Amino acid sequence: MLALKWNSILSVSEVCVGIDAYDKYYQISEGDVSSSMTETVEKIIYVINENNVEESLDTYLDEIVRLNGNYVIDQCITVQLFEECGCRREDFLLNPQGTIEEYKEFMRQYGIYDPVSIKYFLASCMHESGMGSAGLENYSGGGAYNADEKGTGFIQLTWEETQKLFLQSIGADVNMENRIEYIASNHPFDSATWFWTNKEAKAVVLPDGNYATLNEYLTKHKDSDALFALSQYYVNSVTVSADYLNLAVENDMRVVYQEDGLLNIGGKECTPPVGWSSREVCYDTVTEFFDNKGVK
Repeated sequence: MLALKWNSILSVSEVCVGIDAYDKYYQISEGDVSSSMTETVEKIIYVINENNVEESLDTYLDEIVRLNGNYVIDQCITVQLFEECGCRREDFLLNPQGTIEEYKEFMRQYGIYDPVSIKYFLASCMHESGMGSAGLENYSGGGAYNADEKGTGFIQLTWEETQKLFLQSIGADVNMENRIEYIASNHPFDSATWFWTNKEAKAVVLPDGNYATLNEYLTKHKDSDALFALSQYYVNSVTVSADYLNLAVENDMRVVYQEDGLLNIGGKECTPPVGWSSREVCYDTVTEFFDNKGVK
């Protein structure tokens, strides 16, 4: 149950910053949001003040998350964002899923509404795909997986089993011979949104031993260096214990990339995700764009 703090009539802004589990969504004012979002917030105020919170509050909170996410997606998922991040139109915007409206729709379809999750998702796609220029991983085999199951799409979906699960989810032939080429050419973006929101593709280990999707985990935490580091380990390869990564997030540990190429997380020296410097640049650029749009 959420920790509710008030007894008197509340303003929209008080609701926005007062609900512990969701306060990061509501750094907004009535003038910044649609009338439908304001109306939903006012419904929450009514529910709280009538003390009828058991059945209704979570429903309204979910609706605000969706409405706020739509607002963020509309404001920030633009051609300007991709170009300012160094993506060429011919890479990100001239593939079969290359319209901004299609990108927005996939994010809505897969429920990527949280501003932090959106930022991390976009930064991950940009790094993994070389700013959209590499639909397929530059890999010829000899490592942990075979060349015919190498990374494909904007988030470099790897491993035959994972790729087949995605194809199954969209009703495609899971036994096609050109599996990775097909995903890279026809489903570069929705394969990434599927990965971000599917435990079968990537499951974050929680402190209690349960699992969450990357989207679920990021939605429940505030933006921090440790949270971004955790996301990139799970996107790339988890070479640091899940327990320590969770501890780093919960304690907002400082993360520093050292001159020797190691990542110092709260005083512990760790091997960073591959391409850490590029990942940081992608994140910083996306974050600056969001900040300029007033989205935190």
